[in-house]
Amino acid sequence: MLPRSRSLLFFAVLAIVFQSPAAIGQASSKQSPPHSTAKLPDVKDQEQIFAYWTTETGWLSELQLRNNTSQDLTVTPIVRLADGAETSLSPVTVKPNEVKSVNLGAAIAAASAPQLVGTYGSLVLRYRSRNYRNL
Repeated sequence: MLPRSRSLLFFAVLAIVFQSPAAIGQASSKQSPPHSTAKLPDVKDQEQIFAYWTTETGWLSELQLRNNTSQDLTVTPIVRLADGAETSLSPVTVKPNEVKSVNLGAAIAAASAPQLVGTYGSLVLRYRSRNYRNL
């Protein structure tokens, strides 16, 4: 003879296993698909931080930016020096499902930022999107 708690568990399992197909169909038809009522998140400022870039001799720092959305995505790279000073580089527009490469040395030269030549630091990418994963 089974203890009381095991016998209750046994009957609960039997009730689930032998539930009628009609009852199962009714339960599943009452549930609406998740995409029908889901609200998209609002577009907001996003930021991704990367640990290291350098323009020291012998190194090439390059960004590869991929847009995972169906709309253009404008990304502003910002380089930070070890002391925390920030310098914004030219914004880069990435088309939907496109990958763009940005040579940081060339971008720094175009930004007329000679104080960044031969230095290193961290990098911030700022953009507006529904989700940070869109970049």
